[in-house]
Amino acid sequence: MKNLFIAKEIKKAEHPTSTTTRRVEGGEYITEKTTYVAITKLAHAECGHVFEVEPNRRQPQYTCPHCGKSSRTLIASKEIRKEAKEMDVTDYYGTPFDCTGSSILHVSENENGIRFSNQTTTMVINGNTVDVESKEKTYLEFILGQRTTGMKVMKRTEDKAIDAFEACGVNSHNIYNVECVYDGFDNAEEFIASSKWLSKINFLDILAHINVSMSFNSLLVLTAIVLSSYPQLELLLKMKYYKLFNDILTVLQRAYNKQMLASEIKRFERLFDIEATKGKNAMRLPTYIGEYLQARNADIEEYLVWCDIYQLTSMSKENFLELLNSVDFCKMSINKCIKELPKIIKYEGYSNVLKVCKYICKNNRLHPTHVCHLLSDYLELCSLHDIKIDLFPQDIEKLHDEVFIYVQGKRAEEKNNNLDKLATQVEEQIKPKNDKILSEDDLVAIVPHSVRDFLNEASQQRNCVGGYYRKLSRKPTTLVTGMKAY
Repeated sequence: MKNLFIAKEIKKAEHPTSTTTRRVEGGEYITEKTTYVAITKLAHAECGHVFEVEPNRRQPQYTCPHCGKSSRTLIASKEIRKEAKEMDVTDYYGTPFDCTGSSILHVSENENGIRFSNQTTTMVINGNTVDVESKEKTYLEFILGQRTTGMKVMKRTEDKAIDAFEACGVNSHNIYNVECVYDGFDNAEEFIASSKWLSKINFLDILAHINVSMSFNSLLVLTAIVLSSYPQLELLLKMKYYKLFNDILTVLQRAYNKQMLASEIKRFERLFDIEATKGKNAMRLPTYIGEYLQARNADIEEYLVWCDIYQLTSMSKENFLELLNSVDFCKMSINKCIKELPKIIKYEGYSNVLKVCKYICKNNRLHPTHVCHLLSDYLELCSLHDIKIDLFPQDIEKLHDEVFIYVQGKRAEEKNNNLDKLATQVEEQIKPKNDKILSEDDLVAIVPHSVRDFLNEASQQRNCVGGYYRKLSRKPTTLVTGMKAY
């Protein structure tokens, strides 16, 4: 029988009257306030004993006075819940905590690995006892060395592949403490200590080397999700890449919604080679770069940056060591400019990373970070507008501003051409069909042909018409001004 309590009856009881005294001008002002509480009659489902209790937020655990067993689980029927909702009791915090239809993650071990099964628990109240029924909704099979995904149980078709976080019921609200039930064990510590699959990845050793603020349940579930997505990380953990794993958990922990959880774990595809079977090939980086990052306790973002640099340049070990020993690279590293390099070296002519670093650092007037931003922005503008790139200009700030002004003028010209074309079409549609002689009462339609026409019209009318051209440039419509003919 389940060790839980059933709400059998609820009644309203008056709380002792509280008196408040305030000093006011001319004497004292005394107020009396009467509050109410809910006295709930509970039945212990395990021993059947019935007793009364006053539910309290400060005492969420209930103890049976007959057998002495305690439980936090308190369930109630729909009738009791409806009655509690209708009662006006200010100090009532308890019933009903409804377990009917609630989901909980069941963790079990089998011959293949560890199964995380998200099940819906239905508790049917039968007198003073409870019948419990569980139905599996989603699950995740964690198998060492294999890439697996979450599955949704379907009634009439084969199980459907879903996101691993969804399969385990993990979201940004419960990621710090995922509620789990361990089949055959009382808690997470007992399960972790006896699991043969967790011992193969040295899970206890991993826990000793990471520093993430979350429960054992969450650590176990997130480890299974990450290793199911990237089995190669298991090989790296055996090579003691604990800081890398710690940062991955931290990034997931900071996600503010389930979409960000899914996008963050997918972002790590840039780093891992999903077909690798050896630790030295687990990352899309050569061992000499991986060992360098591991030795300096680099964070996950630095791993991703170096992965991009290597994919763009295929840097040899000799060139890498030469780069590390250069003064310019050290200067960029101190100023945290390394993350800007992939935005620059992806363009043709910038594959020599050391040469790029020397160019960025030779400008004593500008900060290296500012030079990186100017150069990357300049290259992007040239690429988008088919402008010939000056690879290493003498004055990047001046050249960047010139290109920016040119691009702005080109965009304005394009915008004016679109407005002029639209205005010409409108004029053709609204012009008089015959050569009518206009009088004083007639209106003449004036259609603006450029941004300057809009601004002039706004200046004359002293209103916000000048800003309409932005909307008109995006939509097939225009503005017509009516003016007297004379």
